Amino acid sequence: MDRSKINKRRVAVYVLASENKDTAMAVFVNTFFDKRVEQLFDLAARVESVFRSAGVEYRIIGGLATYLYVEEQEPDAGRLTKDINITVNRADMGKIAAAAKLHGLEYRQWPA
Repeated sequence: MDRSKINKRRVAVYVLASENKDTAMAVFVNTFFDKRVEQLFDLAARVESVFRSAGVEYRIIGGLATYLYVEEQEPDAGRLTKDINITVNRADMGKIAAAAKLHGLEYRQWPA
């Protein structure tokens, strides 16, 4: 997962200088969204490790895939969902479950 393509805003307030050097304007940024993006990418990196160690192919689909595409086209326009949707070959589920356990993740069949 290439995080360099994602525009990360780390500062809650930017100060923009105006033409008059004695004045400035504060611009507030939604850092909650940035933290959520970071958490989702951390989870995606863990999931990627699972699939890589299991030696199986997968594709990211759904909201995260859409977010990555939109961010490449128009930075800061993407919106996320709360999960990561991944498609895999059903025959690889045993390998994925074993690899998930090795990485400290729990495989739960859905629907239960």
